Amino acid sequence: MGCPSEVEIGDNLVFSVCTHDPDTGVLTDADAVPAYRIYEDETAVPILTGNMAKLDDAGTTGFYTELIACTAGNGFENGKTYTIYITAAVGGDTGGICYGFKAYDYRLAYISQATVDVDLDSYQANFGMVVDSGPTNRYGVDFFKNGEPCESGITSPQIRVVKCADGTDLIAWTAMTEVDAFGRYKYDEAVNVIVPGALYKVWTRATIGGALRYWDWHVYRDA
Repeated sequence: MGCPSEVEIGDNLVFSVCTHDPDTGVLTDADAVPAYRIYEDETAVPILTGNMAKLDDAGTTGFYTELIACTAGNGFENGKTYTIYITAAVGGDTGGICYGFKAYDYRLAYISQATVDVDLDSYQANFGMVVDSGPTNRYGVDFFKNGEPCESGITSPQIRVVKCADGTDLIAWTAMTEVDAFGRYKYDEAVNVIVPGALYKVWTRATIGGALRYWDWHVYRDA
């Protein structure tokens, strides 16, 4: 018996159940395929219902699975909790089991631009962020001078993430990795990740054109 605890909206989720003889506990095929109902939070009306199917019938006994598409079109929402209620009868006796999981939309990206003018030159930094299903926070920064990619002259690019709630660092200043020769840099973080319901400020800095320059953006993970 099993079900993942989390699912990314847009992905498929597979859950399974094994049926047993209620008297002996021995694996036994159900009288009919198990039925399931999926509820959002504590809403009494299910968003999905259906029947499971035998998997590898020749090699298993009482083993049933089902695949559902966890899409917005099927009623799944970011941050909501879902319960799968499964029932099956064996030898005329009906039993049941419940699974719970949470749905997230990790494919949230934050794109913005900041500009710093020095003398007659204009320095820009484009910022992007994606939270994937790890969840891993993937940060990316592109540096520009007068609207053109900085192909040289970038020294010690770094990133910092600050919790706006108390001003402490989620990620202290740390070096970014060069992606290519066009002023693109990245940083991946799988431990100190942003969480829903909180606001953060992302700072980046680098020495470009002989001066240390800073840019900053606000980010959050809510849909």
